[in-house]
Amino acid sequence: MPGRIYIVEPTGAIEDDPHVTDKRFPGNPTRSYRSLGAVRILSELRNWTGHTADQLQTMMGGLAGLRARCKNTIIDERPRGVATQTECGVRNKRV
Repeated sequence: MPGRIYIVEPTGAIEDDPHVTDKRFPGNPTRSYRSLGAVRILSELRNWTGHTADQLQTMMGGLAGLRARCKNTIIDERPRGVATQTECGVRNKRV
């Protein structure tokens, strides 16, 4: 069963997603954000055409390659104490 895509609005503060914007696409042209707060669903996007099986296979291969090279890092530069995932799945607690 394919996933769903929702049009949402934040109920709190948002920030650019550093996994996409800072490293790959400066200026956030993909409009990728993250938030600690909830989001309100406004509607469901129903006319989106998903990726082909070949495209998904390529993306999954890229993720596997990152894991193999211990580069599957979640960037979390927030100043408060939060658990973050770093290279090779090791969990650190930031204080």
